[in-house]
Amino acid sequence: MYAWIKWCVLALIVGQSCYAKDIVYRGLGVYRDAYHTELLQTILDHSKHGAYDAKSYHLTIPHQRAFELLTSKRDIDITIGYATQERLDLYQAIPIPIMKGLSGWRVVLVHEDNINTFKDIKTLNQLKTYKPGMFHTWTDNKIFEHNGIESTKGAHWVGLFRMLHKKRFDYFPMSILEAAREAKLYKQEYQLSIAVDPYILITYPVCFYFYVEKNNHELAQHLNQGFEKIIANGEFDKIFSKHHSGILKEFFTGSRKVIRLKNPLLPQSVPLERAELWLHYQYSDSRPTTLYK
Repeated sequence: MYAWIKWCVLALIVGQSCYAKDIVYRGLGVYRDAYHTELLQTILDHSKHGAYDAKSYHLTIPHQRAFELLTSKRDIDITIGYATQERLDLYQAIPIPIMKGLSGWRVVLVHEDNINTFKDIKTLNQLKTYKPGMFHTWTDNKIFEHNGIESTKGAHWVGLFRMLHKKRFDYFPMSILEAAREAKLYKQEYQLSIAVDPYILITYPVCFYFYVEKNNHELAQHLNQGFEKIIANGEFDKIFSKHHSGILKEFFTGSRKVIRLKNPLLPQSVPLERAELWLHYQYSDSRPTTLYK
């Protein structure tokens, strides 16, 4: 009798595994896929355990192409992208910031000769006296310009690091997710005199969403329900910390001054009022503050 029950349980587990549906997403690159896959799988498991397997898309394709495949219901079920009003109109978003706003935090690269340039910088007006360099297609250009900072634009990625080396601009703002890694790589490969500034962080509200096809209400419902469950039980915080604690320890030291910019491109519907969905930064000389409120 007991053997028969064990056989039935095993058959049920195997059956669920065999019939789990692949949910394919287009992410933000190989460095971030591990986080997104674990997060997405946990969300799906908390909504309908064993029904879905989260997998990253196997090809490297432009972001817009991923949204086209999403719309045509071919190959991709979910695309990760910035929260913009245009995308909210065209696709169905799961309105929870999957990166807790981390992608909106910038550290700056400087020439080694200018490592102390930003030592006494505390305000946006002080920052405006210095010239940043940025990739010409970055949305950051519009955000910085909205805040009164004109950038020097470059169309060649490695060329921007070389321009900083030649002091064509004062600083190169980069996501804290990539800045240290990229600086080390190009410093070594091209013998460039560049360094990570130790004094400031620049931040503005940025939100990445999971997007599904406009009429894919079933998947959207599972994602919404599962996401809210892992926020409530603490799993979201655990997964985020597991994958990003090193970055946070490196840059969120409490000693860096924070320069806050406004993001005119952010949809008004982004849930900035939900403090539990965003990173917090504690200054060494003040009380803890939330990200943007």
